[in-house]
Amino acid sequence: MMVLLSSRIRRALVAAAVTMTCALAPTAARADFGVAKFDAGTCTKNTEPAPETQCSRDSDPSYWYSQVAGHPPFGITDFAFNTTNLGAADGNVKDVHVDLPVGLSVNPESTPKCATAQLEAGACPADTAVGMNYIVALNGIVALNGILRVPISTTVYNMEQPDGMPARFGMTVPLVGGQIYLDGGVAWDSDYHESFTISNITDSVPLIETRLVFNGRAGDGTFITMPSGCTGPAVTGLQVDSHQNPGQYLSYSTRTPIGATGCDKIPFNPTVSVAPDTRVAGAPVGVTVDVDVPQNPNGKDQPNSATLKDAHVTLPEGMSLNPSTANGLEACTDEQLGKGTKNPVTCPAASAIGNVEIETPVLPAGTLKGTVYLGRPLNRDPASGDEYRMFLVAEAPRYGVSVRLVGHVAADPRTGRLTASFLDNPQIQFSRVRVTLRGGDRATLVNPPTCGTKQVTGTFTGYNGATATASSDLTIDQGCDRGGAFGPGLGATVSDPRAGGSPAFALTITRPDGQQQLQRVDVSLPPGLLAKPKGIPLCDDAQAAAGACPETSRIGSVAVAAGAGATPYWLSGRVYLTGPYNGGPYGLSIVVPAKAGPFDFGDVIVRAAITLDRNDAHVRVLSDPLPTILDGVPLLLRSVAVTIDRPDTMRTPTSCAPLTIGSTLTSLASLTAAPTAPFQATGCDALKFTPTTKVALTGASQTTDGKHPGVDAIVTQAPGQANIKQVQVTMPLSIALDPDNANGLCEFADGLRGDCPEKSVIGTATATTPLLPHGLSGKVYFVKGMRLGKTGNLIPTLPTLLVKLHGDVDLDIRATTAVDSKNRLVSTFAPIPDAAVSSFHLKLNGGKHGILVVTGNHDICAGAQKAALVAAGHNGKQLKQTLTLATPCAAAPKLTKVKALPGGRVQATVKAMAAGRLTLRGASKRLGTWSHTMRKGQTKTITLRSSKAARASTARGRKLTERVVATFTVKGKGRATVRSKAVRLRR
Repeated sequence: MMVLLSSRIRRALVAAAVTMTCALAPTAARADFGVAKFDAGTCTKNTEPAPETQCSRDSDPSYWYSQVAGHPPFGITDFAFNTTNLGAADGNVKDVHVDLPVGLSVNPESTPKCATAQLEAGACPADTAVGMNYIVALNGIVALNGILRVPISTTVYNMEQPDGMPARFGMTVPLVGGQIYLDGGVAWDSDYHESFTISNITDSVPLIETRLVFNGRAGDGTFITMPSGCTGPAVTGLQVDSHQNPGQYLSYSTRTPIGATGCDKIPFNPTVSVAPDTRVAGAPVGVTVDVDVPQNPNGKDQPNSATLKDAHVTLPEGMSLNPSTANGLEACTDEQLGKGTKNPVTCPAASAIGNVEIETPVLPAGTLKGTVYLGRPLNRDPASGDEYRMFLVAEAPRYGVSVRLVGHVAADPRTGRLTASFLDNPQIQFSRVRVTLRGGDRATLVNPPTCGTKQVTGTFTGYNGATATASSDLTIDQGCDRGGAFGPGLGATVSDPRAGGSPAFALTITRPDGQQQLQRVDVSLPPGLLAKPKGIPLCDDAQAAAGACPETSRIGSVAVAAGAGATPYWLSGRVYLTGPYNGGPYGLSIVVPAKAGPFDFGDVIVRAAITLDRNDAHVRVLSDPLPTILDGVPLLLRSVAVTIDRPDTMRTPTSCAPLTIGSTLTSLASLTAAPTAPFQATGCDALKFTPTTKVALTGASQTTDGKHPGVDAIVTQAPGQANIKQVQVTMPLSIALDPDNANGLCEFADGLRGDCPEKSVIGTATATTPLLPHGLSGKVYFVKGMRLGKTGNLIPTLPTLLVKLHGDVDLDIRATTAVDSKNRLVSTFAPIPDAAVSSFHLKLNGGKHGILVVTGNHDICAGAQKAALVAAGHNGKQLKQTLTLATPCAAAPKLTKVKALPGGRVQATVKAMAAGRLTLRGASKRLGTWSHTMRKGQTKTITLRSSKAARASTARGRKLTERVVATFTVKGKGRATVRSKAVRLRR
């Protein structure tokens, strides 16, 4: 630092020189404009009679002050310009700029300040004096005895600085009373070193030398503070510009003869604390983080604290980033921050996440204030500190200072714990850095989810190489019941509740704020609320795992809300139908592009298995574990809403009974909850219910008493009707159950599990449905029947049927058997799932191991076999019918003109309806038998003679009646039998 002559000094010197006797001197040899000598540093001595020579380059090294962070007695800047061989200045200096060593601090707040008006009046208070300036100038006129040199000394005062300037010092030159100023500056666009500038120096009076001596312990004793780094000799820079070549600055530097010393003698004890704006567990929280570095903790006559180089602050465990803050959030780029430049900060307002205050002893308290901005992420490694960055901008326009710091926030990928690091901080003194992150619903942070005393820790490194740790407690003692609770909710809606319709369906899971995180979802839809995979191209497993399913597989969308507070951040995604997954015949691939404000976390992919209950066909959706933390950010899922809205995909039940959607939801801490949602279809009465049923007995050789015919039954139904809930068939008396004829029975317990042996197979079944791409088929098993007694004991009953269908899905259909009051066999299929079936075809084996038997001396070919059918729909409607069972019998012949002839004979005319063998006989064996092969359409009239016993009876006058039985046998098609009306035999 230095002072230069004002124009008033120049005019005084010229006037004095003109009065002297002069003579022309010989022409002087010239040298280039520049600095011949440059010394600067801090000094321990500056005593009379020659203060201008103390602590020069050639002085005793012990005069130089080297204690780091100390307050030297004196600070000296001394330089002289090149002169001619006659001692005249070679050129006229215009501007001077001095760059102090990095970390050297001049504290204008250590003393009172003199007002400009006071300086001009020569009335600056004594306590504003901070040093002396010693000047050597010349008048430029050659005297008889050579060049006239003029030594000047003046007091330097600490001045009130104008706006935009961190410091100013001024002085009045003796004799003429002119004022000159040294304007302070801070290189906040680089390493924050301090500087002083004198501009537009007059060219009338050449300057030979200037020596500025600051009182390093002026005022409160901290006017000058040494750097705290032991990195070597201090370097001071000098730039000068001349009137002869303006704008062509010459640069110089000088080093102190000795390096910095005493790093082990300076204190370094930073502290850290965190103050939340709420102490509610799991709540969005605004926090104020203070890092304090005590200034002059051992007194002003002892070295100051080391300046802070690196700071690492780790927030309490459980305090994490809040996804809700992403609402409307933007990021500031490094270019917008302008660190390392003097460009204005242009960070968008939407990137502001808090405030910052820096208290420093060199500026009035509370002057450095600003904003905390979110920095643009540089990668996706949360532990690196480059994914989450903070920009601190603290400015004091009044003093022309702008502090811009870049912080790196590392988030533990597993726990989300945060550590903020500020590295290579500028070597400036500060007593406190206070960072306040905003609170409210969009708070940047979330409190730990549990109550208790938490700890914030700090690790610090000073420029003296020392390290220190600090910690403080944070107490969470409100809302303590929230973190241990897990009470999610479940909701469901359909766009149209009409029974049998195809609406859009939405299922929503919600989690109250502050409760345990949701990790797994297991949802059971009510019976009848189904999907229709038919016609949807399924996404393959590799695509589903990669989140790359084609749009043709998309069936819906998902909306996810994450974060604490009343305004969580919403994300949307897509839902795809996949092939078999995790044991289910179908699956879901749920893809959510995780873009939150300026962060792009990529696609979050959740897989889920879809299973169908074998008994009632209700759908179950079981998810893989949901992500609970992403790139170190706990997601804090608040809502997951899945909507299936692909046209013609969902099916509502055809039952209008109140139903329930069930769930089992699991938290991150393995707590479970089972919220339910009501569901009920409407308009069931509008659905028709007209299924068609056909039943046939099979086995051409199994039509008579003791034989075992089979059954061939088929049920069909037109689309758009109520689904079948129950079918009950009551067989004619000619058909009974013969469980002892079966090859084997499935045990009751095995039947309940659907795990029956092959020996219990008694038939097959197939089913087609408009919901699935392919039909279902399987075997029919004969299962032991049981019922519970009054005491809970099992009581054997008639066996049951188990139909195991396989295909796109697996399904079990069961039937019970019973005997009604008329000894008729009753088979009931119930309950049948509420699912659309185009056709159901059941075949029960007959023959060797058939379970049905012709009984009671019946011949099923002797006449029409009638069964009673009662079918019920899921909408409550019933259908009752009498079914004529088809039989394996041949076409019955036509038996006509049956009459009695004398002598006990009976004459009958019969017509064959097909080619085969016709047999006529009497029903009571009173007539003889006639058999003959006939052609199709052939008619014969046959006379049957009565038996000898019958003739004798009629001869005695007894009245006898008889029926003619015609049996027609067709090879490969069985036989058919008809009976005539009764006729009275004649004598």
